[in-house]
Amino acid sequence: MLSKIILPKRVNKPHYFPKIDNKQTLRVTAGINVIIGPNACGKTTILNAIRRVNDNNDDLTSKKLKSSIYAPAGYEYSISLEFDDITLKRSNIITYNPGVYSADADSQNIMNTRGVSAFISLHVFRMSNAQCSAHYFSEFFNRYKETIKNENCIILSDEPETSNDLTTIDCLMSVFKSWTKHCPNLQILIATHHPAIIKYADNVIELMPNYKSKLINDWKQLVDSMQ
Repeated sequence: MLSKIILPKRVNKPHYFPKIDNKQTLRVTAGINVIIGPNACGKTTILNAIRRVNDNNDDLTSKKLKSSIYAPAGYEYSISLEFDDITLKRSNIITYNPGVYSADADSQNIMNTRGVSAFISLHVFRMSNAQCSAHYFSEFFNRYKETIKNENCIILSDEPETSNDLTTIDCLMSVFKSWTKHCPNLQILIATHHPAIIKYADNVIELMPNYKSKLINDWKQLVDSMQ
């Protein structure tokens, strides 16, 4: 199980990985870990660094690993990861990314194989992004349910709230929460800006001090301004 993420002590970009209580170590727990912070502060970079561990599809051989990652604008960072044990398979670091499941590709395939006129005559319309997300979740669950249930596993997700309304977000996060309750060896790490995701967190990782309070206050002000 992943226990610590150790960020670089010094980077060239001032607002990347701001110090948290003068520490560079982020604690990761079992259950749902939510990573929050403003745009371009390093949330996705951290997920990508963990994802890089899966480059080799074999078992971990050390409790301490370093993962180098290129962030936007060409900056390279070396992020250290510490595990409680080495029973995690690299292949069990899984990405939940509904954004890769797009109905545009299906429409494009029809146009390529049968021509534009056939595409029009068939009255084929693209699914919404939310429908794509629903199909992706179903496929994801069927593919990984045995792994999630029976083995040490890490799920990474970057802004899963995209294209989803509050009801859909709640459904997704309720399922994630259920998985973590019944699968003690499961860790989920989510980068997000959305309070509907944060409310399900077992552990909130702030990449800027007091960012959770600021985010919630900003949402409250937005709602109040609409009344």
